[in-house]
Formats: sequence, structure tokens, C-alpha cells
Amino acid sequence: MCGRYQLEDDWSDFPEFHVPSEFRPNDDVRPSQAAPIVRLDEGQRWLGEMRHWGFLRTWPGPSGKWVKKQLFNAVGEELGQKRAFKAAFGHSHCLVPMSAWYEWPLIDGKKTRVRIGLKGRRMFGVAGLYETSKHPDTGLPVATFTVVTVPPNELLGTVHDRAPLVLADADLNTWLEGGPAAQALIGAHPDSAAFFIEAPGR
Repeated sequence: MCGRYQLEDDWSDFPEFHVPSEFRPNDDVRPSQAAPIVRLDEGQRWLGEMRHWGFLRTWPGPSGKWVKKQLFNAVGEELGQKRAFKAAFGHSHCLVPMSAWYEWPLIDGKKTRVRIGLKGRRMFGVAGLYETSKHPDTGLPVATFTVVTVPPNELLGTVHDRAPLVLADADLNTWLEGGPAAQALIGAHPDSAAFFIEAPGR
């Protein structure tokens, strides 16, 4: 987690955001695609599109060929230690708006896509990081973001061993501002009852 998510066109849960006119809803946002994020700009929340879901990295492989990877998830407990995320964790926090996300657990012996979200919410904020990465093919800068994941609570653990860091509305600015208070938010969501899991035919 998180490898796919849904973003509807109902922003009523965040009435203070000015939604760009070019915004388009997407029922199946995937790594490498463009998607909106929220960050702080001179103390104000700024909503805009990032061109690529996933930090971009390259390194020389054992055969001499360059290995390319897109880091679309970041393990929350390791943000301060992992070289790939340490700089962004220090100064580039963002929110990733979502309406739900998807997982593929085994149900009756078959991998089945399930939809997961917050009860009573058309949209919520997930912790993320952003940076300008170097495109591995062109060498040009590209605006990228990644989703922060944490251990799941009891309910979410029934579908995957990781979950996105879903933030309470009261904690959105705390995450955006960073620092020790933001780091203290990293952990399993305390309320399993706040979530729903939808599976086909169930």
C-alpha cells in the first residue's frame, strides 16, 4: 500500500481549497500519473498538480545497466533515516487528497480488489512528501510526490500489512508544518470503526 487510489470531484469536505479549473476526477490514480497535492506556501495551503506520483531514482546495477525505480510509498517509521526521503521529510511535507484507496487481498482464495475509505467522507487528507526529481530518461526536473504509509490498525490489517497515514482534519496543518509534532503523527490510525472496506458482492 498504497498503489492505487480514487479521487472524486466533491471537495465539500475541504471548502477552503480553491480547486484548479484543469482538475479532473480519477477513479483509479496509479503510480507515475499526475495528481493534486496540498502544501504550504508562505503559510497558506496551496493546491496544485504534481506531474508524477513517485519519487524517481536511478543507480548503477550489477550488470552495468542503470536501475530505475519510482518510490510511490514511503515507510513512515523510516523517513528520518532513509536517504531517499530524509531531505523531503525535513522540509517538503504535503497532503494527498483521496476519496478511497484500493487493496487486493485474498478473498475465497482469489485476489479481489477492495475499496477502503473513511465513513461519511467524500474526501480526506493523507500524509505525503514532495520533491523535484530528475527524470531518468530526459534528465529534466519533474515535480513528484510520495504517500507516507504506516502499520495498519486492526481493521485495515485484514487487507494489507501497511496503510496510508490518514490524517484527522485537526492534524492537517501539523503535518504540513513538519517538525517533531508532525513526526508524532506517524503511527496506526487509532479508530478502526472510522473506516469502511467495500468488496464486490459483500
